[in-house]
Amino acid sequence: MDYEQMPPEARNDMGAFMEDLRQRVGEKAFMEFIEISRKLAAVNNEYGRDPQQEEPPPGDDDTTAMLEVMNLFYSALSEDPVFRNKAPDARIADADIKAAADRTITRLQAEGKITSAELATVLPSITGKKVKKINFPVDKVNSTIWKLLEQDMHGQLSIAVESGKDKGKKEIDIIYSIDFGGLGDNVRITRMLEAYDKRVYIAIGALWAAGNQIITTGQIYYAMGGTGQPAPNQVEKIENAVSKMSGAKIFIDNTQEASVYKYPKVVYDASLLPMERMTAIVNGQKVESAIHLFREPPLISFARGRKQIMPIERQLLTTPLNWTNQNLLLEDYLLETIAHAKRGKRSKKMLYKTIFAEARITEKKQRQRTPEKVKRILDYYQKCGYITGYKVETDGILLDLQEDKSAAEGGGGTSDKLSPNCR
Repeated sequence: MDYEQMPPEARNDMGAFMEDLRQRVGEKAFMEFIEISRKLAAVNNEYGRDPQQEEPPPGDDDTTAMLEVMNLFYSALSEDPVFRNKAPDARIADADIKAAADRTITRLQAEGKITSAELATVLPSITGKKVKKINFPVDKVNSTIWKLLEQDMHGQLSIAVESGKDKGKKEIDIIYSIDFGGLGDNVRITRMLEAYDKRVYIAIGALWAAGNQIITTGQIYYAMGGTGQPAPNQVEKIENAVSKMSGAKIFIDNTQEASVYKYPKVVYDASLLPMERMTAIVNGQKVESAIHLFREPPLISFARGRKQIMPIERQLLTTPLNWTNQNLLLEDYLLETIAHAKRGKRSKKMLYKTIFAEARITEKKQRQRTPEKVKRILDYYQKCGYITGYKVETDGILLDLQEDKSAAEGGGGTSDKLSPNCR
């Protein structure tokens, strides 16, 4: 609620309340309260309501209720050990202030002193926007970087890029590195990026594109192609993937490539997934570890700058296969191949040896099972109307596609409308 919208008498009440609070908690603690309140309010104002809708000016009853909740919250917050035990000149870290606010809210709720509706006056309150389309990166640079990030911590990457003039190929240097040092020594998460992490990353990019800046693991699960509520093990896997990617620092510099092929120059040196954890009210429910995104995931932006984003319907991710890393690699390869083949940029024939290489299928038993997995995925795509059909041959699979050379965003997109039979 904006101060300027309040009636004059309400402003006087607010001023008196703030002065009383200052006297009770001390100048430094008071200023820290103001700062955390400002941060919470800024997020709530930006994401908590539709900017197209006018909010009616508050009446006296609204103002009084708000002051009562604020008084209850900040008085209780001042009793938290973080503030009660701090030295007079100590500076309290933002993370400690947030943790104290979370503890205070939990305690007030447990004691029945604050309701969910009242929480909305001190917490960001948002309505999540559902994802219908997924922005799938299909540029060669993005694809190669993800594969190498699974194996290497740092290095220089050379990729053969096709010239628009002579259709020849020239080795262009893309410099990259990755550092998982931000995770800390006590975090037990695999310090290597996997196909599951990439699927989470792409889902988060789709949520951002749909207009979500504060998201939950449930929203990520849905955007990944999940149905119903995620099981506890899926929640844990998503949480671990988010923690891993937010703690990973990447450096990308495509200066040489940009100068040769006129792509946008990108020099990025920051988190693979810039975000923070926070408590928020999402769709009417309090979420302890909501994810506040600071920007679009940078590797999605990298592909978007090349106009090589493939918008696909979310239902195409709900294939009948489990989300193992190998199955996800298989799905990613099929989606990328179909997108390029529809634009006439890749052969409609997929060789088994290429499928094995792209999905990293090395064991004999796995290779024997892979053709049946591919058929199950393609049967689902055909059921959805994404492909017309396919033919199984001795050394691979020949796709039957309707070409789409008017791809969205100029690179690999698809304007296909899926069949109602697609689940």
